[in-house]
Amino acid sequence: MLAWFDMELKKIFSKFRIEDKEEEKSFLAVEITGETIKSALWVVRDGKTKILKVGSLEEWDSKNKDLLLAGIDASITNASSKSKSEPEGVIFGLPESWVEKEDINEDKKELLKFICQKLELKPLGFVVITESLVAFLKSEEGTPLNAILINLCESESSISLVQLGKIKGTKIVGRSEDLAADVKEGLARFKEVENFPARMIIFNGTFDFEEYKQQLVTFDWPSELNFLHFPKVEVLESNESIKAVALAGGAEVAKSLGFDIKVSDKEEKKESEVEKDKEEEEEKEGEEKKEEETEEEKKEEDKEKQETSQDDKAEELGAKNIGFLKDQDVMGMKKEEEKKDDGIESQADEAKEDKGPKIKGMASGLPSLSLLGKLKSFTKRGLLKLKFLSLAGKSRKVLVLVLPLVVILALFGFLFVYLPKAKITVFLNPETLEEELKIIVDSSILEVDEERNIIPGDKRKLELEGSKSISTSGEKLVGEKAKGEVILYNKTSQEVTFVANTVLIGGDNLTFTLDEEVKIASQSAGEEGVTYGKSSVAVTAGSIGTESNLSNGSNLSFKSHSTDSYSGKAESGFSGGTSREVKVVSESDMKQVFDDLLEELKENASLKLKDELNEDNELLSEEISQEILNESYSAKEEEETDSLSLDLRVEFSIPFYKKTYLERLLSALMKDKVPDNFLFDPSKAEIEIKGIKASSGKVELETLVKAHLLPKTDFNEIKGELKGKSLAKAEEYLQRLANFSRAEIEITPKFLGILKRLPRLSRSIIIEVELEE
Repeated sequence: MLAWFDMELKKIFSKFRIEDKEEEKSFLAVEITGETIKSALWVVRDGKTKILKVGSLEEWDSKNKDLLLAGIDASITNASSKSKSEPEGVIFGLPESWVEKEDINEDKKELLKFICQKLELKPLGFVVITESLVAFLKSEEGTPLNAILINLCESESSISLVQLGKIKGTKIVGRSEDLAADVKEGLARFKEVENFPARMIIFNGTFDFEEYKQQLVTFDWPSELNFLHFPKVEVLESNESIKAVALAGGAEVAKSLGFDIKVSDKEEKKESEVEKDKEEEEEKEGEEKKEEETEEEKKEEDKEKQETSQDDKAEELGAKNIGFLKDQDVMGMKKEEEKKDDGIESQADEAKEDKGPKIKGMASGLPSLSLLGKLKSFTKRGLLKLKFLSLAGKSRKVLVLVLPLVVILALFGFLFVYLPKAKITVFLNPETLEEELKIIVDSSILEVDEERNIIPGDKRKLELEGSKSISTSGEKLVGEKAKGEVILYNKTSQEVTFVANTVLIGGDNLTFTLDEEVKIASQSAGEEGVTYGKSSVAVTAGSIGTESNLSNGSNLSFKSHSTDSYSGKAESGFSGGTSREVKVVSESDMKQVFDDLLEELKENASLKLKDELNEDNELLSEEISQEILNESYSAKEEEETDSLSLDLRVEFSIPFYKKTYLERLLSALMKDKVPDNFLFDPSKAEIEIKGIKASSGKVELETLVKAHLLPKTDFNEIKGELKGKSLAKAEEYLQRLANFSRAEIEITPKFLGILKRLPRLSRSIIIEVELEE
């Protein structure tokens, strides 16, 4: 009592206590699609994210980033009018096409940086719009989402398959006037889907959704695709997607910022309801079990009394009347009575079973009990019969042995129906349609232009470096020049001076040059006759080699003077002349090592980019460009060496495009060329590039498109025809299909393949179509 009184006093005085409240922090959320911009101002209160105001919806042109900047500015200005202080930061909701491998595409990342800098926004993170919407709807509804999400835009629709709150995949489909046909095309691309969710949700866009809703509602989905029921079509209000970004995405951001975020009331309520239902079901099962045991005990007592009474009567009547009736088969009557009793009991049990819960998602009319539940049901029936029939006397031991066998046979019967699965791959011979098309890949646009055959493109830059060595192929003669002394004679009457490097000619036209300047006196007359002026000087051979090693007394002449005026003679033998051939760097060696290394780096760049980009991207390796950043050779041209090495660093720029964009363009271009009774799958078309031209950011492709057309086929009808058939009958039926080539049937588990029969349930059969090569 005292504790209660103290607690109540604290509550009263707390009302008079003045507390300094910390100023509430607000945040922004901005949703960007290919055509629209939305925003919202949100806060965290009591452990939950709440929206203060949704900003205005703005439209923008995806080709103009200034319009995006202006649109975001206008929308968040409208949303921030409720904020008492400057928002702490912003989270972005982005379409799937902006995100690649859990990160924003490089070009879009630069765009968001530009926006944040211009508007002075602090980015806190981003979420994919579809993922935030799935989390938001789970929070609103309290259960994981099972639905087909349809995100509408002007030029395309994004079809997302969501099962148990997980996005199994998203398909991009070009927009047409018939949304049902577009959605059917997107869903048909999902492989091995047993049953599609019976719920469709349209969201986003600036359209009048009522017309599109009617197109989906009136379409015969169960006959076209794997739908058990006609799907319910819902339309979300235009602000639901930005709410999802702010609330679901904001909750994750708030957690990372240290806020304590609570689970939504609906989720808590749903979890408590599940626990409560589970407890009630367990209590109910316990009560039923007790009632059954009490009823069985009562039946046993009645039987004992009945048999005791019969035994007493038998003793009174005498042995001759025991077990016999005139003209009657007593055993037959007894069997009929037992059979009748068993039938009544079996019907009662089955009626009791029919009241059991139904598992959502199973076919109408099929029991929804789990395998464990069925085993319990069979066992329960068996025990009831065992206790009831055990009093039959002599047949007791037989029943104890037979009943488990009956249970096992019933189990095998159940497994025979529900366990087998079959995958049938049907190979069809396609009809081929060939068209020559010119397709332009333009990096300056963001959307497919079907009228001008243009698809968006992009470029990725990559810097690589490498080294390579080759053996040199150049040859060169190297060695030493011969040297010696020459006596020069002046046969003229004038003194003469010869400068250094004056050329002398020897035998075999060998050349020699003077090592220094020399003066020679003029000739003189004497008693013995005329005496030539002379002088000794050192000379060097003009070329290498042993042939310049002149012997003593060899005559030489001046290249520019007559021997009548001047001449020379080797004073002593020349020596030192040598020669040999060596390997040197040639011009072709330098070109070869450069070309080989550049080609290797190009291939490495293409392979590396293929690994970095997802499978949807197609590289145009033919139009790869490069910029040489560093080029270093180990030797110069004509330099003596046996090998030449090159270190190279290059920046490559490789254009690429998304296959989904090309498939969308092909769908539009081939639409009028495909016959009505055939289907065209652009993802399986063969595209041969005949020519390629590049200029100013555009790449023009001359292509030959080979479209493989398949006949329209109702696979739900085929499943219905094939279920329960033998493999031989199934193949016989499949052979009647148009353009049929062959079929491969795989039954799992494999041990059931010995039955050579397809499953008895249509939903246990998966049919895939492949082109026959």
